[in-house]
Amino acid sequence: ERLVAITRGGSHLWYPAARHVELYDLRDPQDVRVENVYQRRQTGLLKQMRASEFDNAVIKDAAKSLGLTSYHVLHPAWMYQRLEPYWAGARGVGWLMRQIRAEAFPLVDAEGIVLPPEYVAVRFYHRHTFPPSDLTKALAIETIKHLAEKTHVMVLNVDTHADEHADIPLPDIPNVTQLKGQACVKPQNNLAMQSAILSRALAYVGTYGGLAHLALMYRKPSV
Repeated sequence: ERLVAITRGGSHLWYPAARHVELYDLRDPQDVRVENVYQRRQTGLLKQMRASEFDNAVIKDAAKSLGLTSYHVLHPAWMYQRLEPYWAGARGVGWLMRQIRAEAFPLVDAEGIVLPPEYVAVRFYHRHTFPPSDLTKALAIETIKHLAEKTHVMVLNVDTHADEHADIPLPDIPNVTQLKGQACVKPQNNLAMQSAILSRALAYVGTYGGLAHLALMYRKPSV
């Protein structure tokens, strides 16, 4: 009941805190993107391995918005440093599972969008392990076409980008609905909408990354 989670894009759904502060109510998405580019150039990482000046300023403004003058900070750096042996390959999954509590996330309602009875959630975006090329674009499009022949496909692409992950542009494909351009999706709720759709999907297919892990938290097959 004392926990306040500062999250972005409506990802407060993932944190059972008594109160939440939305980052995009405090900062413009473009400001967040610029900060991420700066951090990557400075440290080579996007992970919050230490508290930056940007982080500290956001925390201060969040506290001010809630009328807090005295508080403790649980920065993500604590988690990243604690779990570094796993990411570095020095420890295995058994060790990891003793450090964390991986409880399933509850179902979420997708307000403002009508979902088909059954569908697969898909998101293909570029990252260093899936770089932009004719091959990766063709793979994404052909995979979506193949899935759409069997069931409806909900593509979790959005207009808000705060990091280097750029969605692969898609043509209009029969039996496919794209989240991008939907009036109900805003910077403040884009991750909440993706979570809601993912929580009710048959499965997730797409680029390996945070969304692929989020599917597992909703106990969905993730490819």
